[in-house]
Amino acid sequence: MKVYYSLWPLFFMVILPLWMASCYQAPEFPVVPKIDFESVNFKQGATGFDTLIVRVRFQDGDGDLGLGGEENDPPYHSLNFLPSPDGDPCRFSERFDEGCRDVLPPEFNCVDYQYFTTLGQDTIRDTLYVELNPNQNNFMVDIMTKKNGQFEVFNMRELLCVNPLYGRFPPLKDNFSVDGPLEGVIEFKPPSSAYMALFRNDTLKLRIQIKDRALHDSNVIESCEFTLNELLEVGGCPQRP
Repeated sequence: MKVYYSLWPLFFMVILPLWMASCYQAPEFPVVPKIDFESVNFKQGATGFDTLIVRVRFQDGDGDLGLGGEENDPPYHSLNFLPSPDGDPCRFSERFDEGCRDVLPPEFNCVDYQYFTTLGQDTIRDTLYVELNPNQNNFMVDIMTKKNGQFEVFNMRELLCVNPLYGRFPPLKDNFSVDGPLEGVIEFKPPSSAYMALFRNDTLKLRIQIKDRALHDSNVIESCEFTLNELLEVGGCPQRP
């Protein structure tokens, strides 16, 4: 069974400014989070897993940032299901039946269908139509590859049937009932054994966005252009003319 869970919080590090724990006057920011690109790096591991290291600077006016790994109830649930006329999720075997046929793709693919043995407390053992809930994660990174001078998103789910580089950074407050501004740096370090195999000779960019608990989307930013070998050699964004 393939289910799209959030990445573990240990892949994130959040750095908050000194005024958060001091008597300095807190700044005022909009309640919609704002981010700026800070850096990207790449490290090869001795065990076969390499690490992409992405750092972004953030500001948020009410500080409602972060999701715990246990927060899986709506609106932070992982999957949406299309109900059939009997109210149950549409199954692959029902793709030509009334109520499902106008929506379900006729051919199996790993983007629209997943096999389940259980769903909640119920035993399923069937292939169901699913849609990923875009509000499950709060840190989204898309890898873009340069083709004929233009950058396009490398769709990991569609091309490889694997999770995109989306995940959750943990709650940045103990009490979200108290509003207050937050700013700092989020460092995201997703490991993979496939970076070099997939992108060894490609020119890449990263497209990044975060989301707060009220489901406000931040601005979308892009990283510098780089190759993995350039990151290894330079230790950061390469200088380009």
